[in-house]
Amino acid sequence: MSIEVFCECGKRFTVGDQYAGKRGRCKACGKTVTVPAVQTPTYPHDLADDPIPEAKVAVKTETANTRGPALPAYPSFHRPNRGATDKAATAKIHVNPKIVLLAILAIGIPTGIFLVEQGPVKARNELEKIEPTAEGNITSQLTRAIQHVYAGFVFGGDDNGISRHKALNVVFEDPVIMTHLPESLQIQGRTTEGNYKGQFHPQTMRFEANVPIMGRIHQVEGSLSDEDQSLNLDGKKIN
Repeated sequence: MSIEVFCECGKRFTVGDQYAGKRGRCKACGKTVTVPAVQTPTYPHDLADDPIPEAKVAVKTETANTRGPALPAYPSFHRPNRGATDKAATAKIHVNPKIVLLAILAIGIPTGIFLVEQGPVKARNELEKIEPTAEGNITSQLTRAIQHVYAGFVFGGDDNGISRHKALNVVFEDPVIMTHLPESLQIQGRTTEGNYKGQFHPQTMRFEANVPIMGRIHQVEGSLSDEDQSLNLDGKKIN
């Protein structure tokens, strides 16, 4: 049987019950401590005369708080790794690239077709409907302008071959890519007098061109619509 002994300095140790009521020195601080008395059996000799060997005192010591007995041990707390927690909480989502590609194609192809049909295709169709009418009317208007100039030098009712002087053709320089009906197109062509160049405006159905007539360049402009066949030559309206 052993007895627990507490010192004022806060150290605790145990001694055998044969030292009950004895005094000894604390190995930690050197102060004299008294071992509590306990009931012990009778021995052949009086243990009261047997001093406590200092070497046997405080054979077992435990680290304690200087203000009192040692506090019970508690499990240590650690700050959780926030990054690891967030990663663990984030659900892993795996997306098949083939599915993504199919979804893009399923949405993109119809959208692309719609935009093309409402843009370049629509503009091209509108222009193709206009150009045949514009081609005939431009040729006709240029012929009128050429023959008007020649008519000013004819006397006496004989046309002297005025009808031989006329516009032969017209070529439209259509844009490669267009999203809507263009405001103007470059045109060029030939007449019996030579080559000419100008512009055609599909939205207003008007044109202007620089045309060689009798050795001079004349400015010809006019309307190509069926309702309006007005024509100007060098800034003057002609019939």
